[in-house]
Amino acid sequence: MLKITVSRDPQGTTFALAGKLMGPWVRELEQCWAQTEPSERETAVIDLNETTYIDADGKELLASLCRQGVTFRAGGCLTRAIVDDVTESCRNRSRDRSIGSAGQRH
Repeated sequence: MLKITVSRDPQGTTFALAGKLMGPWVRELEQCWAQTEPSERETAVIDLNETTYIDADGKELLASLCRQGVTFRAGGCLTRAIVDDVTESCRNRSRDRSIGSAGQRH
């Protein structure tokens, strides 16, 4: 089970997740994200402080959100480790893309 609380304020939009980001709840977060205005996405934060478990599909979604510019808040050791892995992977992928496109000739 996953509870998603969306808060909007002048600093941006926060998605606070409580519970397990797995199975059908991954799709639920995807749907919440899809309903978010593009202008709100630029400053969006995913708050994982109350998240107790993240499966492979959840990690994949977090990586996708990272590539779209989302930032994360994480409290527990395991959740912080997952966020570190996701953001590192995101940075590496972005760097690889920029290196690849810089080396291309047109």
